Amino acid sequence: MKKLLLVLTMILCLILTTGNAPIKGQNNGKISIFVSSEIDEDITKCISEDEAFEKQGYLLERFSEIKNELSEDVYGGSYFDDDGDLHIQICEVDNELPCYPGIVYEKVKYSFKQLTEFQDIVIEKHEQIGFDSSGIRQNLNKIILYSQIHVDKELVERVIPEDAYMVVYDNVENVNCTSVNVIPGKKITNTSNNTYGSISCGVVWDNSTSNKKWGFMTAGHLGSIGDSVKYLENPMGTITAKQESGSVDAALILRGQNQTTFNITNTVYDGKSYAYNGGTFPQNTSIYAYGATSTYINNLVMTGSITDVSYSGTFAGIYFTNLIKTNATCVGGDSGGPVLTAYSDGYAIIGIIKGTSNGDMVYVNMDNIKNAFDLNVASS
Repeated sequence: MKKLLLVLTMILCLILTTGNAPIKGQNNGKISIFVSSEIDEDITKCISEDEAFEKQGYLLERFSEIKNELSEDVYGGSYFDDDGDLHIQICEVDNELPCYPGIVYEKVKYSFKQLTEFQDIVIEKHEQIGFDSSGIRQNLNKIILYSQIHVDKELVERVIPEDAYMVVYDNVENVNCTSVNVIPGKKITNTSNNTYGSISCGVVWDNSTSNKKWGFMTAGHLGSIGDSVKYLENPMGTITAKQESGSVDAALILRGQNQTTFNITNTVYDGKSYAYNGGTFPQNTSIYAYGATSTYINNLVMTGSITDVSYSGTFAGIYFTNLIKTNATCVGGDSGGPVLTAYSDGYAIIGIIKGTSNGDMVYVNMDNIKNAFDLNVASS
């Protein structure tokens, strides 16, 4: 798309230039196109990138031809350098190797086959040696051992040559790049304080500013800002923002804190999908609620109706106002789960579960949460 815009810009400049009257002193009708320095830099960069990719494509074709001619005992590895030239490593000099522009032959000690054999040997003893991960760095012709703690080099050098490896001390965390659908009402765990609650929904907050954030919401009393949380068994990151006072008890977790992709979904346990959010509803409005314990352990959709539309009281030493009380029931672990009602031709999420009063479920009005965080419920 960017390249297309650049081409269109050049065409426009050409049209505008050719449509002008001849400029005094212009060189015999030759056309001069003047573009901004920013566009000029982009054009140069695009040309440079295209040339680099073309060169790489050409060299990789030559590489396949050359590698097929090398035995496993001769081939040492390969890498592109900063100039885009391809280095092919060999353990023996062969004067018959073909010469191509951009191909550099490099003499090394160990074949790639030997390095992989060395790696297999140390992997079998990785716990005793003390490394977390390993790789082969072809430009160094070495195995790399990544570790957070001391590596037993003496043990390494009993089984492979000293010059065949190097240690990189790094805080390595290997995480699968998985994709997880976050289902409203399912379990979210605070691993910092070993408590759990329920996810309510995907949200976007600071919605009217340039600082817009996407993520997920749960109950504010689940933990503190900075606490580590996971959805089911998938680490999500840390609590990013929260309020546990006034009429709001909600915590927000920023999406994209690690390699796992958490997908926003608006369909709950029994198939209801909500497309609307917020609102204070009349007494006796029927509600449906979903929580990690009641719904996903006890297989129960919590149902009832609104009894008090402006409920206040003390929860865990904090006095809250403008909550919504119902005659539904909920239990520990349901906090943060979504509360829905029928609305228009679908369903609306109207709040999140807070707790109970004499056994009756109390929830936080979604309108108050929206106002507190400049928030809206995200679409699937």
